[in-house]
Amino acid sequence: MPSASVWFSEKDVRLGAPLLRAIDKGLANSRVGVVLVEVRDTGRGIDPEILPRVFDRFSRSADAGGSGLGLAIVRSLVEAHGGTIAAESTEGRGTTIRFTLPVA
Repeated sequence: MPSASVWFSEKDVRLGAPLLRAIDKGLANSRVGVVLVEVRDTGRGIDPEILPRVFDRFSRSADAGGSGLGLAIVRSLVEAHGGTIAAESTEGRGTTIRFTLPVA
């Protein structure tokens, strides 16, 4: 699968426009009928006990902030567009969230 990288800072408050443009470009130029979007961080990672449920509503570790709804919403949106989503994580090393979107 061809790939292109787009890098963002966590402080960039205008992530939506460049991210959507990158996805749109991928959809327009896909030769395999699907676009893969991968987001990696170098944070503390996700507890292995939570990882299988990370896309469930209200799933979060005891010391995490937020409501536990963010990734559940992402999964709903991706699946509503016919895509798939998965997470990989290693405690102390970071997390990778990847999702696919089919080309219409």
